[in-house]
Amino acid sequence: MCGIAGFLAKGLDPARARAILDRMLSVLIHRGPDDRGIEFLPGPGLGLVHARLSVIDLSPGGRQPMWSEDGTLGIVFNGEIYNFRDLRARIEKEGARFRSASDTEAILAGYAAWGDGVLGKLNGMFALAIWDARRERLFLARDRAGKKPLYYRHDPARGEFVFASEAKAILEWPGAEREVDPEALQSYLALGYVPFPHSMFRGVRKLPPAHWLAFDGRGVETGRYWSAPALGSWRAPASEYRRAIRRSVEEAVERRLVSDVPLGAFLSGGVDSSIVVGVMSRLLSEPVRTFSAAFDVGPRSFKYNVDADAAEVVSRAFGTRHTRLVVRPEEGLLDHIERAVWHMDEPHGNPTAVTTYLLARLVKKEGVTVALSGDGSDELFGGYHRYLADRWVSRAARIPRALRRPLAALARRAPGLGRAAKAFAKAELPPRSPERYFSWWQVFTAAERSAMLAPELAAAEDAPRRTVETWAGPDSCAGDQDWLAHSDFVLWIPEESNMRVDKMSMAHALEVRAPFLDYRTAELALSIPYGAKVGPREGKTLLKEAFRDLLPEVVRKRPKWGWFSPVHYWVKDLVWDEARRLVAGLPETGLFSPGVRAWVETPPPGEPLKVWNLLVFALWHKTFMR
Repeated sequence: MCGIAGFLAKGLDPARARAILDRMLSVLIHRGPDDRGIEFLPGPGLGLVHARLSVIDLSPGGRQPMWSEDGTLGIVFNGEIYNFRDLRARIEKEGARFRSASDTEAILAGYAAWGDGVLGKLNGMFALAIWDARRERLFLARDRAGKKPLYYRHDPARGEFVFASEAKAILEWPGAEREVDPEALQSYLALGYVPFPHSMFRGVRKLPPAHWLAFDGRGVETGRYWSAPALGSWRAPASEYRRAIRRSVEEAVERRLVSDVPLGAFLSGGVDSSIVVGVMSRLLSEPVRTFSAAFDVGPRSFKYNVDADAAEVVSRAFGTRHTRLVVRPEEGLLDHIERAVWHMDEPHGNPTAVTTYLLARLVKKEGVTVALSGDGSDELFGGYHRYLADRWVSRAARIPRALRRPLAALARRAPGLGRAAKAFAKAELPPRSPERYFSWWQVFTAAERSAMLAPELAAAEDAPRRTVETWAGPDSCAGDQDWLAHSDFVLWIPEESNMRVDKMSMAHALEVRAPFLDYRTAELALSIPYGAKVGPREGKTLLKEAFRDLLPEVVRKRPKWGWFSPVHYWVKDLVWDEARRLVAGLPETGLFSPGVRAWVETPPPGEPLKVWNLLVFALWHKTFMR
């Protein structure tokens, strides 16, 4: 894992170019403190930066930027390629010679052998940039699940192109605007994160997952190199599903144990991380180092520590060396939020970002450089409650409308039928639509955004809807829940989950690997119909059955709890005064109307997550829009 950046811009004075590269490196060095590399080629105007976190091949042979033997190809790369030894063996059979044992050189040699086609052969997480001198082309790519971020800025009028692992490095480029993108702001307030291709910085874009980009000094070309298979199309006996899942997940975990530095794992105590740790325990000869987070919120602590307590049980079952972080109120929450905001680059409204930041700091201090996690399983194997609830909506929608409306009216009046009433209401929404998607996850509604934003931003109000329309699951999905899960896989996983985990872990130079997001495991999971993956009232039953002999019974049988932070307590008791002051000042940015102040006028907040999202944006604006 590393930090990368660079540019292609002719006519730069070498001294000025190196000064820019130095500044870009300085804001990325936390991602790779083990080594640093800078190169500038005055002819093409190519600058490359690399901050190295040594994980595979700790020798100088793995240094970047790395060049082919003839000097025509150069690469900077962030991530890990788990099948690099297989690729290397294939290329060596064709007569190629290698000078290092690094996965970076395998990518470079693969590009020399197969060109852009190398992307389809990579199994791993990556953001990369390759300079092809023969074609005078800069080639960028991002992995299939968007585990590694990649930002860029293209100025066609000046023929300049800049890229980086983090947006803040692009801000070091002369002329980079420190202005807010209106569409990104609308999307953030709706979703709690900024989905690709936008970033919160006007003019700075994010390369979508499974995409490549090429810049030759004249223009930008982009393309997609991978798409999920036909969703929910595989019909097979449950036993065959279970065998395939078991084999795929075990292989994915084993691939992620390749490392020349100490390994560990995040252990929440839920199904997903317990499976990962259980498989690790069977494959490794030493006890696995595991880590969990708990919260000290006084008498209410139990509510927020169900998963952390379960992690202790799982640790004993697998014989791990377990460390438990306790997040305490006296430790300066606002300072932690501000640090997380700087490292995130963009506003990110999930309070678990702060918890992830603190947990990653602990893991690194304990001497672990690579940690495995259970991320991605809920989306792929039907873990979220909203998927189960959406199935009831689909059933309600099949009732003829003439009968459905009186039933809905009855459900609204009858005590104890609140869920049925909601299902009937959502059944009126078009299936597989942005409206249906937002009915399950939305921070601020369109009406709430309109009431708080400056009138000039109204033209961008439809941005969240267009994002879902453009990128969500195809109509060919076997069922509505397959569509919903695929939409989360395409949008939520890369830009909410993976972006949060990457930025918060790399703040401490900690590499996090997610076996469930192995592209072969993802393809398998997405091909299985949603109905085969869940029970009548329980998610992930197929995954649990696939690992029945491995999972402790308490993990298999307990209801899903979810990993969340005590945001109501944090907002009400720890940061309310500062939140009220900062949110009340948002109209001064010119982006918000005085209507935004309504969210902080009456303590305690009734909707703390919304206040948290506004606080995070206010802190972000104060940090980056100077």
